[in-house]
Amino acid sequence: MNINFKNKFIVLPAIIFLITTVSFVGFRIPVSEKTNKEVMISTLKTEPIIEANEDIIVDRNGNIYVCGGWRSPKSLFKIEDENVVVEVSQEMNTALSITEDEKGNLYITDKEKLVKITSNGKSSILVNERVGGGIISDKIGDLYTVDFDTQIMKKISPNGTVENFVTSKLFNGPTGITYNKSRDEIYVGNWNDGKILLVKKDRSVSEIIDISGEIGRMAFGNNKIYVTSNSEHLIYEISLTGDITKTIGMGGKGEIDGSGSIATFSNPNGIGISYDAKVLYISSRTGGIRKISL
Repeated sequence: MNINFKNKFIVLPAIIFLITTVSFVGFRIPVSEKTNKEVMISTLKTEPIIEANEDIIVDRNGNIYVCGGWRSPKSLFKIEDENVVVEVSQEMNTALSITEDEKGNLYITDKEKLVKITSNGKSSILVNERVGGGIISDKIGDLYTVDFDTQIMKKISPNGTVENFVTSKLFNGPTGITYNKSRDEIYVGNWNDGKILLVKKDRSVSEIIDISGEIGRMAFGNNKIYVTSNSEHLIYEISLTGDITKTIGMGGKGEIDGSGSIATFSNPNGIGISYDAKVLYISSRTGGIRKISL
């Protein structure tokens, strides 16, 4: 390569730039927007160690609620200050999913019913039949549920009136569900085919992206959709246009903490996001709660 050093003040910075983007074997080092360097994963040191593997939410006071799932079928847990565990209820029949409305009321689905816990802690059965697994509350207090075994999304009013909201062949083992308040839109994730769907209030259903893995629960924050991929042992961050903007985890099964590129998960399933959208909490098949600082 011949270089005219008369233009050295232009050429030398260019050479330095080339050196920083080429490795010693002559190939460009890839730089991706999907880098995990800023993400850190740790394990909550709860007392006692929590045995739960289903849905998670974080309420407006920073308390973490975790559904017991098959690891603790009758239980709903509350974690205060990221370490103190309180068993909120032992009256569930496999607690599956949980959401909070604008008034601070909690709604929990299990295999037989829909339970409401008011902001002052009073518990009651809102619907005495199975209404689905995944659940969200919208900005006016209506509830929406999906059920793994059906292709129906149900709508439940605050007084417990149930109706079929939309039926779609695109629902294929729907498990995850989350809500975008600013757009008043619902997102659903399929366990069976790994597709993430957009459900609008006009009852239309469309596909956003197919990530192929078994999708567990979902959360929304930072204008992104966060998804657990149970079979891939990964967490995905997905844009509203269907692009994977971040992959969290190395992909191998394990419980290693650290940066997003080296950390491992074991069949992650439940996922919740803090109100400031800076932290994710993950439940898994092995029990215990992982923390992802975004």
